Amino acid sequence: MSKYTDLITNYHATKPKFVEHIDLVTRPLAETSAAINGLINAFDIDHATGIQLDILGQWIGLSRIVSQPISGVYFSWDTDGLGYDQGVWQGPYDPDSGYTSLSDETYRIVLKTKIAINNWDGRNDSLPP
Repeated sequence: MSKYTDLITNYHATKPKFVEHIDLVTRPLAETSAAINGLINAFDIDHATGIQLDILGQWIGLSRIVSQPISGVYFSWDTDGLGYDQGVWQGPYDPDSGYTSLSDETYRIVLKTKIAINNWDGRNDSLPP
């Protein structure tokens, strides 16, 4: 039963068809209201996860997928374990970096930092904590 069936007057409360009709008419409104209230919490930056956090990132202007340098693969004189016969020779078309997806916790920190940067007015005495 929806919260609106509790508002039915005593005269109609004894009529089961009336109560069922009011419940039938008002239940979609109550469920929609509950779903909308759930969206507020789902898109809160402190509680959002997965796709909701990705959507927040689109609103803020940062992607979860970032470029990261490739290390420990190509031949190098200065790096142990990447000398002759250990590292791969980097060709002219081999990439220097690859792409990685940030975890929810890391992405949340990056988004909060971007929000702080966007709200900062550029003065030293007004730096966010």
